[in-house]
Amino acid sequence: MNRNNALWEQHYEKLVNFKQQHSHTLVPQDFEEDKTFAKWVATQRYQNNKGLLEEDKVKKLDEIDFIWDVGEYKWNEYFKALKEFRKENGHVQVPISFVKEEIPLGRWLANQKSGYKRNTLTEEKVEKLKELGAIGTTYKGDWEQGFNALSNFKKQYGHCNVTRKRDSKDYEYNKLANWIQAQRQLYKKNMLDKDQITQLEELGFKWVLRERVGWDGKYQMLLEYYNQHGDCLVPQGKEEYKSLGNWVNQQRVAYHNKNLSQEKIRKLEKLDFIWDVKVIEDSASWENKYEELVDYYNQHGHCLVPIGKEEYGSLGNWVSTQRTAYRNKILSEERIQKLKELDFVWNVRPKFGWENKYQMLVDYYNQHGHCLVSKNQKGYEGLASWITRQRAAYRNKTLPEERIQKLEEIGFVWTRTRAPKNNG
Repeated sequence: MNRNNALWEQHYEKLVNFKQQHSHTLVPQDFEEDKTFAKWVATQRYQNNKGLLEEDKVKKLDEIDFIWDVGEYKWNEYFKALKEFRKENGHVQVPISFVKEEIPLGRWLANQKSGYKRNTLTEEKVEKLKELGAIGTTYKGDWEQGFNALSNFKKQYGHCNVTRKRDSKDYEYNKLANWIQAQRQLYKKNMLDKDQITQLEELGFKWVLRERVGWDGKYQMLLEYYNQHGDCLVPQGKEEYKSLGNWVNQQRVAYHNKNLSQEKIRKLEKLDFIWDVKVIEDSASWENKYEELVDYYNQHGHCLVPIGKEEYGSLGNWVSTQRTAYRNKILSEERIQKLKELDFVWNVRPKFGWENKYQMLVDYYNQHGHCLVSKNQKGYEGLASWITRQRAAYRNKTLPEERIQKLEEIGFVWTRTRAPKNNG
């Protein structure tokens, strides 16, 4: 056995061990334990794709279910997750932020829809997605099943007001509630057939719910406010929030009077609920947190402190509270000036923020099949510079894991490579 074959066998044995440990052969390109081994794995795919890999080696790799096409494998895994989502929820209206078992299903489905509109998906993928009702049409089998379940509910209870109960273990009930929510969303988007609309209306189905009442109903309204604004400091001065603002204050009173259950306290604290709004004005507390932010700024060069990371404690929430206080005009001018000295970002969703550039890159990827954007690329001005900044942040380990994952989903290359020539 010559030296090259001996080396190949060594790497092959490593791959067998990796497969036994991880149940797959997707060795990451930046595999810290052995980067040479990771490069070897990638080389096998490249050589096989070019027809340069010997037949006996291909056979040995096939014996351990070697994944030759990483993109195709991941697509099928994501599609399996989508089928499971439909099975559990009765529809495929996946929220954009939905992630399950490290699979960003909502973002992936949005990319598939974008690819469908641009005719960049294969016919096989289009057919699979259509079968689930994910693109092009609604899934008839699921619709009839959902409608029959609603009909039975109406016969039993005399109405169609099925609302999801967060703490309920009744799987079928929550599945029906999810299906009903999906019908309202489809109705708003003009995606329901006329006969489906007629059937639902004849059953007494209401497209617009009346104002929700009760603690759980108000909590759902607060959850929606939190998802939109990033806090629970509901302004009472605005007519549209008057009812919700009053309810929020009632929760604070109940909490201080020890009349609020531990279950409700836990649910509210999941939304970073502030029990004492006066804490915003506490000078000593404010200065202590400000000093923490100064240290963070000196280390990272910005004030975008992630919320929920144990190493930063409550600093991320405090930063978010300052933005809220600023928006509601209850932050003093002195504190505004001190935060401005740290290049504080008051609006974390600017017009041309990270998500906007990411969407621009997704569009480019769907058109060109790669993320190697040339400078001054027509229609994608500024995107190449943004890509350079993402690579720099990745090297400096300041790029959040969520963003790394989103970029890698579309084949982002962390090492700078010359972009292919493009006439566009």
